[in-house]
Amino acid sequence: MKKEDSGTTLNSIIQRYAAVKQPKYRHADLEQLRRDYALLQEMQVCQGNDARFRNIVNAISQTIKKMTAAIKSGRISVSEKGLNKVIQPLTRKKDHVIRYPVEWIHYKKNKGYSCFINNGLWGAWNFMAMETLGYMLLMKEGGDRFPKESSPVFENLDSINRREEELKGNSKSSDSSSSISSTADIESWIKKHRYWIWFDDAEFNRLTGKSLKSVEILNLLLDTARAEFKLVYPVKVKSSKGENEHLYKMNVFSRFFELVSIDKERTDGVVQSREYYVCFNTILGELFVHNLMVKYRDLLDICFYHLPQNAQVFYRRFLIHHNYKRTDINLETIIERLNLSDKNITNLTATIEKNILKPLIDAGFIRSFTKAENGDGELQYRIYPQRKKDAADSTELEATGSVIGEDGGSVK
Repeated sequence: MKKEDSGTTLNSIIQRYAAVKQPKYRHADLEQLRRDYALLQEMQVCQGNDARFRNIVNAISQTIKKMTAAIKSGRISVSEKGLNKVIQPLTRKKDHVIRYPVEWIHYKKNKGYSCFINNGLWGAWNFMAMETLGYMLLMKEGGDRFPKESSPVFENLDSINRREEELKGNSKSSDSSSSISSTADIESWIKKHRYWIWFDDAEFNRLTGKSLKSVEILNLLLDTARAEFKLVYPVKVKSSKGENEHLYKMNVFSRFFELVSIDKERTDGVVQSREYYVCFNTILGELFVHNLMVKYRDLLDICFYHLPQNAQVFYRRFLIHHNYKRTDINLETIIERLNLSDKNITNLTATIEKNILKPLIDAGFIRSFTKAENGDGELQYRIYPQRKKDAADSTELEATGSVIGEDGGSVK
C-alpha cells in the first residue's frame, strides 16, 4: 500500500471507529473491525511512526478482544457475593400456598439472623439476571472494561443507614419508572440516578448464552424487579478492624432495581424486540452495586447457565465465595439453604447427587464428592471444588481473596 493511500485509509478507519456508539464492544461490527485491523497491518511500514496509527491499532485490538472473550474463555458473568450468601430460593410448589412475608435464617459464625421476602419468587433465573445486570454495570462504569480501582458507594454501616433513611426502601416518588412514557421522561429519570444501564434483547442473550424470546426476557426482568426483600445483607465496608464483610440489617423492604422497557414494533404493531433501562436506585440495589464496585464478586463461566437450576443455586450458596480445598456440608444444611421439600431421604439424596453434584462435576465446577455420617450421626457431603483460575484479561475479575489450598471445615 502506497503512503498516500495508506494515509487516506487510516483516516477512514479512525473516523469509522470514532462513530461507533459507546460502549464500543457492544455496538461495533466485529467483521468490520477485523477487516480494518487487517488493513492496519498492511500499512505498518508506512504509518508505524504515526501516534494516531498506534492508538487506533491498540483500540481496535482491545475491542476485538472483548467481543471475542466470551467465545475464547466463556467467562462473561460476574456474581456478587452478598446476594449469593444471603438470598434463599423461593419457588412455587404444587399444593403449597405461599404466605408472605416468607422468613428464613441467615447464619454467620453460628449466629442466626432473620431474612424475609415479601413479594415474588426467586431462583436460578433471577440470580442469572442479577449477574448479567451486574456485568453490564461494571463494563459501563469502567468504560468497556471492569474498573481497575475500588470505588465504594458507602464508607461504613452508618452511611448505609443514612442512605436507607433517604430512600425509604423502594422509590415511590412521582418520577418512578411506572410513570415513564417517553424518551424525554427516560432521560430525565436516569439523570437523577447515579447507577443505571441500558441494553437490548440481543445483549442479554449474548451475555447469558441463551436464546430467549423478547417477552421471556421482559418477564424475567419484571419478576426479578418485583421481588421485595428485607435482609441482613453481607457488605464489604471499612471498620476499625479494616475492610471486611459486615452484615447490614435492613429496616425496610426493598427491591434491587427499577425497570423501564421500550417496545420495538413492526409497522403492524407486533413487538419484535425491546430495549431496557435499569436503575439501581433502591437501598438493596445500591448495596448490590457497592459490593460490585469494591470487587466483592466472583467469576462465572457461561456454561454455568446450562446446568440444572438446583445445581446453579447450590454452587452459588455454598461454593462460589471461596477457594477452600474441601467443603463439608450437612444434608440438613443443603435442604435448608436450597429450600428443598422432599421428605423421602432416599429420593432427596438421589436428587442431590444426580441433579446437583454430578452435573457440577461434568461441567468442571467441582472435582469430586463423598458422603458419610459426621460425628453426630448426620449425613454429610464432602465436596472437592476445582481451583479457581486467575482472571485472564482486563475484562475479567480478580480471583477471590480466599487462601487457595485451605480446608473449609464443616458447613453446619
